[in-house]
Amino acid sequence: MDLLTSFGPLLLGLLAWGLGLAALAGRRRGLCLLSLGCCAAALFLVILHCGVQLREGDFAAIEDTWDAFTLCAAVLLAGTLALAGAAWLRGQRKG
Repeated sequence: MDLLTSFGPLLLGLLAWGLGLAALAGRRRGLCLLSLGCCAAALFLVILHCGVQLREGDFAAIEDTWDAFTLCAAVLLAGTLALAGAAWLRGQRKG
């Protein structure tokens, strides 16, 4: 579980941006939904990781990493929404 909650968000975040870029480069707007789903799954795994640390009583680790988690979540969400929005707008123009 620790490996999944540690590397899972990173891999899912990269996949979210990769799918967003693929949707932007091509005409497949359906990839936007997959991109947003990967982003949501990555953020959920971060919450699970914090839950594991809480159950272990490792409050110092949560306190040390909370600001980084918050910043990374904001960047991931903003980037994914920007890519999905740009791909959706591009698809609307090309009809």
